[in-house]
Amino acid sequence: MSRDFEGRKFQLWHYKVSHGELLIRSPKNDKNYKNIDIMFFDVKYIEVPRFLPNIKIEEVNEDDISYVCDKLTKNVAKEDIYIS
Repeated sequence: MSRDFEGRKFQLWHYKVSHGELLIRSPKNDKNYKNIDIMFFDVKYIEVPRFLPNIKIEEVNEDDISYVCDKLTKNVAKEDIYIS
């Protein structure tokens, strides 16, 4: 599965440490009349720049899984990892 948001400008909008909630938002503008929000819960690790132009959410591969597992020093299931 892959989801493309070409032309929308996303940014790290909010992170709540106590609940591990992460919000990435593309705010509405003159061309787009609605916000697009991508929300994650129970976030354990985040590596993201503040601005994310032309975000595309893709399935992870084995290298991605190994990278995250190394960072967290524990095994993480494929379905718990999201890559942009």
